[in-house]
Amino acid sequence: MTLFAAGSRIRGRRLYTMRQAVNLIWNGNLFAAAVLAIVVAPQFARADSDVKQCPMQNATMQGTYVTSGTGTIPGVGAITTVGLVVYNGDGTGLLISSTTSVNGMSSTSSNVPATFTVNRDCTGQKTIGKNNFNFVITPDGGTIYWIITNAGITISGTGVRHGK
Repeated sequence: MTLFAAGSRIRGRRLYTMRQAVNLIWNGNLFAAAVLAIVVAPQFARADSDVKQCPMQNATMQGTYVTSGTGTIPGVGAITTVGLVVYNGDGTGLLISSTTSVNGMSSTSSNVPATFTVNRDCTGQKTIGKNNFNFVITPDGGTIYWIITNAGITISGTGVRHGK
């Protein structure tokens, strides 16, 4: 049986039999490199997964954030929102004010309580009033990328820290 060819010799190219290919792998440095990669690679992956990007957890999300988002409500239309939220760094916060436009009709909100949890990997969940969110925050706490998880609504956006 030959390897790397379809049953016949090709002029100018060396064909390897299965035995020759196995001998090359076992006797060459290729085998040693493969074993080293198999043994060492999981250690690097494990070390990388142990890195905690947000070791301060809730304290990462502290300050005044300007937030905006867009999306849709199926059967209703487009939705856009912009607001100002203060997070206290202890899992609590307050939506100071926001304006939301749903299919061209605007409304405002103010003084709405917020709660949140920041995980060590910089992901988290928050609730502002009746709205639930999943988010990812940058390790320095400067930017939050969020999406609403309430059924029947699709909105995602960004919050940028304006001041601490």
